[in-house]
Amino acid sequence: MDAGDRWTWIADRVLLALALVILVAGAAGGPGWLVSSSEAVLATQLERTASAPLFGLLASVAGALPIGEPGFRVALLAAVL
Repeated sequence: MDAGDRWTWIADRVLLALALVILVAGAAGGPGWLVSSSEAVLATQLERTASAPLFGLLASVAGALPIGEPGFRVALLAAVL
C-alpha cells in the first residue's frame, strides 16, 4: 500500500465516523413525524409492516435494547443503516 492509498483509506474512515456522529446527534431527539414515528411504535409493539420487513425486524431488536427511549433506539438504528 503506497502513501496515496493509505491517505485515501484514512480519509474514508474519518468521513464515515464523522457522518455517523452527525446522524447519531440528529437521532438524539427521537423519531420525527410520519413514517419514522410509526416505525418506532411498531417496533415497540413487535409488529412488522409489509413494506420493509427486514427493517421492521431490526427495529424490533433495537426496540428491545435497554438504552434510551424507543424512538431514539429506532432513530439510532436508521442512522447506522
